[in-house]
Amino acid sequence: MADDSDRDWKKLFGAAGRPSAKGPCPPPDSLSSSAGGASAPEALAHLSECASCREDLIIHKRQQAQKTERGSLELRNRLYALQARKPHRAVWIAAAAAILLVAASLVILRSPEPTPAPVVAIPARPKEKRALPEPRPEVPEALPEPPKPAPPRPKPPALPERIPPPLPPKPEPPDTVPPVPAPEKPAPAVPAPEKPAPEPTRAAQKGMLVAVAGSCLVQAEGDAATQLLRSGQRREFPGTVRLKADAAPTKAAVGPVTYYLQRGAELSIQLLEGRTRVQLSRGEAFFDVTPGSGGFDVETAHGKVTVNGTRFLVSSEKSETEVAVQRGTVDFSAAGESVALSPGERSTAAIRKAPIPAQKADLARRLSWVRNLEDFLWIEGEQMALQGGMAILQDATASGGRAIGVKDPLKPGVEAAAEIRARHKQGVPYAVWIRLSWPHNVPSALSLAVGDNLHWTSKDVVPAPGWQWVRAGSGELSEDPFRIRFTDAKVGLKVDQILVTSDQDFNPDTDKR
Repeated sequence: MADDSDRDWKKLFGAAGRPSAKGPCPPPDSLSSSAGGASAPEALAHLSECASCREDLIIHKRQQAQKTERGSLELRNRLYALQARKPHRAVWIAAAAAILLVAASLVILRSPEPTPAPVVAIPARPKEKRALPEPRPEVPEALPEPPKPAPPRPKPPALPERIPPPLPPKPEPPDTVPPVPAPEKPAPAVPAPEKPAPEPTRAAQKGMLVAVAGSCLVQAEGDAATQLLRSGQRREFPGTVRLKADAAPTKAAVGPVTYYLQRGAELSIQLLEGRTRVQLSRGEAFFDVTPGSGGFDVETAHGKVTVNGTRFLVSSEKSETEVAVQRGTVDFSAAGESVALSPGERSTAAIRKAPIPAQKADLARRLSWVRNLEDFLWIEGEQMALQGGMAILQDATASGGRAIGVKDPLKPGVEAAAEIRARHKQGVPYAVWIRLSWPHNVPSALSLAVGDNLHWTSKDVVPAPGWQWVRAGSGELSEDPFRIRFTDAKVGLKVDQILVTSDQDFNPDTDKR
């Protein structure tokens, strides 16, 4: 081998020693011939001294060894090609498996009464004697044997051709109604912001309009034209009526509510079940709502007033709405906000603005035109017919300097009396006041009767120095002339005046007429 020859050369050179080389190095062809085996003694002496030549000699020797090994490898491949080829076992196994697979497929597809398929005999594989390889000279380790081509796959014997029986027709599926898809569940709705419950539906009701004072133009629902309604006249309407004070202030009544319209004012009244709605188009109006008469609303272009038993003023102009309260309380709302008003207070609201906070109101000035529509009966004591010891008494502090009363003590069972007949102008309830002087420690047995419904006595009056107004009560009066009569049996109490008025809130002790 090449490696063993190299080692021998190295031992030979090592035994010769390694003195410094003398003389010139031999040419390359001399080294190539030395690599073949034989070398002259002079060459060996030079190689033992020259390391460079030794390396070149080793290179030439290796190249010759490679040529020798390549020739040996080619000879071995040619010898292998001349040997008999061995059949591969895997090829026969694959062929047998393919034949069995074809036979199984034909058995599965055969008819109900199939004929037995012919048995295919697989020929036995012949045994071959393995030839011993001839001895060959030792060669270096060969490269891996190249792959040999696979022998051709044997063809299976031809089978008789069979036509498979026709397949039975497939039964058609019965007609079925496709299932109805379940309705999709709606997505849960987002809760909306809570809204106020809608107001229940109210049926319209008929009403009776009465002109109390002055005159006004009236247009009932369904009428094409207006008509003039004078004081004391009546007009029935079906649910809604429009009023207009054209020439002068007007006072009218619908049920328990009294309407005062300043000259030029216009409004509509709608009667619903348990509620009254008023729309003030323009001008100024005053409303007297009897407590317990149901809900009452007044609407303008700027806001809304809600009440239940009160007396209040509403003025609607182009730029704002004003509300002033004389009695009771109201809620004045505009632009989503509201303010509560008490007696003697006022508030205003402009277009699309909230009401201003409550302020003090000058009701005496604002309601002067309302007072002019009321009926006032001022009766002086000395105007009455006096009987049974009732006399006129001089008193500088009395109205006109005179009053009436019992002048001298009366006999037991005798009473003094004063009487007068009067007539009212308006068909509304009246309030009765009496102005009297009742000093302390003075006994009294005074009584008063107005018409057939109102009776009053002085038992609840508290004596006080000077003159005082005492409210005797209120009630309906007859349309015919009615009688006013008071009596007394004691000395000391004096009567100055008697007032009968349609203004239920008028107080003669504080209000000025």
